[in-house]
Amino acid sequence: MRVLASLLLVFAGVAAADATADLIGIEQQLTDALKRSDADALAALWADDLVWIGLNGKPSTKAEQLAGMRTPTSTSAPAVVDVVNKDVKVHLYGESAVATVLSTWTTRMAGDEQRASDYVATHVWSQRGGKWRLVLAHVSRVAP
Repeated sequence: MRVLASLLLVFAGVAAADATADLIGIEQQLTDALKRSDADALAALWADDLVWIGLNGKPSTKAEQLAGMRTPTSTSAPAVVDVVNKDVKVHLYGESAVATVLSTWTTRMAGDEQRASDYVATHVWSQRGGKWRLVLAHVSRVAP
C-alpha cells in the first residue's frame, strides 16, 4: 500500500511539473501575441467570459479587448518594440491556476524615443475542454 501511495505522489508531482511548464509556455505565447496585437491568437487563449482589468482599473470583456486591437490606432500611439517576461510563477489548483508575471515592455514613443516600463500581471487560468484558457487578468505598472 505504501508503494502505491508513493507512486501516486510521484506521478502527481510529475503531472504538476508538466502543467506548470505548460502554463509557463502558454504565458510566453500570451506575451508574444500581446506584443504583436495578434487578436486571433489572443482569442484562442482567452475564455469567452474573460475579465480584463487594465492599467486604468476598469474591467473589460474579451470582446472589448479584441475590438480595441482590431481597430486601427493612430500612428502617434506608442509601438511595442520588445517584451521580456522576467519572472513567471505558476500556482496550480486542480483545473485552475494562478500565474504572476513580471515583464518589461519597451515601446517606441514619438520621435523614435524608446521607453522601458515594468508591469506585473496576475492571470487566472482554467482548464476547459483540455486546454488552458485565461479567465481573469489584472495588470499593474510597477513603480520605478
